[in-house]
Amino acid sequence: MGFKKTSDTIAVSFLQTESAPNTFTQDEIALQLDVLNNEIFVVLAVDIDLEAPDALAATNTETGGSVTATSQTAVASLGNTNCIATAKDVIRAAGFA
Repeated sequence: MGFKKTSDTIAVSFLQTESAPNTFTQDEIALQLDVLNNEIFVVLAVDIDLEAPDALAATNTETGGSVTATSQTAVASLGNTNCIATAKDVIRAAGFA
């Protein structure tokens, strides 16, 4: 079965703010697709721009994010079949005080 392109490329942008320090927070982007006409959404690229983790002396810190096709309870990895993209920034605190 082939797919027919019926629209131009669109950009989906959003900003997700952490609800509280060290708390998993998710947001849903609703795509208005016509399921009766078998309309689909094809992801061509993903850019995840993470905030830097907190730099705390003698404490490893990290920040992470992912784009998934379904709701999650934590940041997903590529081992999850619903994960489209994931990113992580880490600060290893050994050696600085």
